[in-house]
Amino acid sequence: MQRAIEKFRLNIKSVKELDSLYTLLIKNYPLLEEQAGDILRAEVVLAVSALDCFIHDLVKQGMVETYQGIRTPSKQFEGYQIPVKFLKLIENTDNVEEKSAYLENAIKEINSKDSYQSPKNIDYILQYINITKIWQKVSDLMEIKAEDIRNELSLIIDRRNKIAHEADYDTLGFKAPIEQQNINDIVQFIAKFCESIYQIAQTNIT
Repeated sequence: MQRAIEKFRLNIKSVKELDSLYTLLIKNYPLLEEQAGDILRAEVVLAVSALDCFIHDLVKQGMVETYQGIRTPSKQFEGYQIPVKFLKLIENTDNVEEKSAYLENAIKEINSKDSYQSPKNIDYILQYINITKIWQKVSDLMEIKAEDIRNELSLIIDRRNKIAHEADYDTLGFKAPIEQQNINDIVQFIAKFCESIYQIAQTNIT
């Protein structure tokens, strides 16, 4: 699972570098502040993508670890359905590393059609690596009420979707206001959220 969090940290680092670019731009060209707002909007989209990618990677690697006997299997894991083409590859090799690689590819292909950004989807998919009551556990680590975490995440996803699918325009044809501090708060929230989930996943090993 170390790979999942390391990749996430690199992705968040890229988002923060983009924010530095925004700061530099408006400092030297203050008249371009409105146009530079699209950099902030890009930060939201990329931060949420980093979250989605992290959950995908965490679950994929966690399920492989479960197959290897490192983690306790859940009911959801036991019922996970893998296409026959991958089962044949797994069955036809005696190499443990190859078996794990084939399983990882299978999970990646199966889960690729879904996004894991919303509270509901995150709650659902983490059960495949035997992580339950996720919101209370994250609440304890982040020292924020579970309901507030879910609500904040939902608001972030809604804003991301508005930016990605509607270019952040309102019904009157104007772009929604955007502030750097607010975007920094969003990025920081996502970073803390994912670090908390990783910490929880690390304690859930047999």
